[in-house]
Amino acid sequence: MKEERSKTDFFADDKALTLLEKLADYMPGGMFMYKADGDERLVFFNKKMVEYLGCDSGEDFIEYTSGSFRGIVHPDDLERVEREIEKQIEKNSDAFDFVRYRIIRKDGEIRWVSDYGHLVHSAAYGDVYYVFVADDTEARLLDAAEKAANIIAEERKKFAEIVNPYRKDEKASVGALIGMSVLLVSDSVPIRRAYREILKGSGAEVTESAPGEAALTALMQGGAFDAVVIDAAVSKTSAPETIKKLHTAMFADAVSVPIIAVCENEGERFVECIRAGADKCVGRQFSGAMIAGLVLSCMRERTEKLKKKLADAIRLANTDSLTHVKNVTAYTDKVAELTGEIAAGADISFAIVMCDVNGLKTVNDTQGHEMGDVYIKNCCRILCDVYAHSPVYRIGGDEFTAVLRGIDYDRRDELLKDFHERVRKAEMIETVTEGRASIAGGMGVFDPGVDRTVADVMKKADAAMYNLKRRTV
Repeated sequence: MKEERSKTDFFADDKALTLLEKLADYMPGGMFMYKADGDERLVFFNKKMVEYLGCDSGEDFIEYTSGSFRGIVHPDDLERVEREIEKQIEKNSDAFDFVRYRIIRKDGEIRWVSDYGHLVHSAAYGDVYYVFVADDTEARLLDAAEKAANIIAEERKKFAEIVNPYRKDEKASVGALIGMSVLLVSDSVPIRRAYREILKGSGAEVTESAPGEAALTALMQGGAFDAVVIDAAVSKTSAPETIKKLHTAMFADAVSVPIIAVCENEGERFVECIRAGADKCVGRQFSGAMIAGLVLSCMRERTEKLKKKLADAIRLANTDSLTHVKNVTAYTDKVAELTGEIAAGADISFAIVMCDVNGLKTVNDTQGHEMGDVYIKNCCRILCDVYAHSPVYRIGGDEFTAVLRGIDYDRRDELLKDFHERVRKAEMIETVTEGRASIAGGMGVFDPGVDRTVADVMKKADAAMYNLKRRTV
């Protein structure tokens, strides 16, 4: 390591590193430090890292990871991650690196994390990396869902001008498939010729293929198809088997091409094709307009499914898995929203209630983390019951906040008294399983003449909460 780097880096100072260790458990994400030598031994880690790996305690975390950075990273990602870190450190004069990799929780669940690392030298530890980690699994799912939704939206736009899909006369079929590329699959040459004329007569660009592996190769190498039309009425080869191969291949490669099977009627073959993965079935006397209508129908159905997946991903990304209230990501969005209103000079009124669970460590140490989770949920329930018209957020392991507007803001003083009274009663309950809880809360009210940012309101709420803690200790 260059000597000038360690002299100019704040965290190279051992006192600063000690301070960092003390603050680590209060950070919203994971943090750890490990030696930069061959065994990459962990020097310290915070509670969030224990939670990320699904461990019950620090000792459990050390045993599960073998006390090493290598034990944190998914084995299949380790070589790549170490290589990327080394390259970035060599090229970056400030010795920073950024990598993404998977971790395997103790319960077997695989998660994705973002890793922000910095290489420093200290007298106490020698060359070490200190690392900040954020779990971005839900963000990756959300990003994938958004990309898929955009693809479907473009496909819908492409077919927006298609004529009424259910008109069967020849005049309506003319031009119905203009701009569309269709893969036509059949092992009967006369049938392919007849179907090709129907499709081309409606404006489609047609690629012909035999069933089986030939169809799979044509789909994967033939460019972007808008639909697959497969003969399931006359072909001697099993159409359902070909459909299954195409469907499986498309699912694995995230390709979205509707498969339309041509059947005699809605009998056994119809059912077989649908079960094999066909999106729609059509009779032998089909028209181009009918095919266009079925393709558009498939696009609509897939768009609705993607919308639902997107909504589920957004909900998951903004929900705390333990208490099911909103999480720190959602709170960050709310703060940004309020900040924008303040900056725009809007006439707004809001208050923030900051809360801290009392005695969580004691419950964890004496009754176990599982009971500690019940204790957290008991405390959260009080907050949700009192502020029933306001969003509640879990912003840390034992920290909650609520943003009051509307009716809860108008009744803020009354509700805060109710909150304290409910806490007092919950503290008198004998056991956690019966509902025992203890949580301190303080409120800050936005004053447009004094407060410039949301952080100013949060500071007032935080100060009020800790004043209450001091009085009750």
